[in-house]
Amino acid sequence: LTGQLISFIGIALFMGVGNGISAGIVMTLGADAAPKDNEIEFLGLWRVFTDVGQTAGPLLISLLTALLTLGTGIATIGLSGLLAAWLFGRALLTKKPETP
Repeated sequence: LTGQLISFIGIALFMGVGNGISAGIVMTLGADAAPKDNEIEFLGLWRVFTDVGQTAGPLLISLLTALLTLGTGIATIGLSGLLAAWLFGRALLTKKPETP
């Protein structure tokens, strides 16, 4: 996507903004999904799982690229992300609202 310095800077800025927004969304969803009676433990585990995912993603794509092809690695990561989004969406939709 980049052939010159200005396009590289534009793509890098776009990716940085997307990364920051997505990190904020993940943290906000975790805070919203946390049960009120066990909030601290939930948020601690939430951070562990998000950190493991951030660490395992590059390792998994590197392994798949080394064993198969780059396209296979990218497709696998993309499909696993879609599966995770679907599962998380189901979990949020089945969460019962808490009464104050």
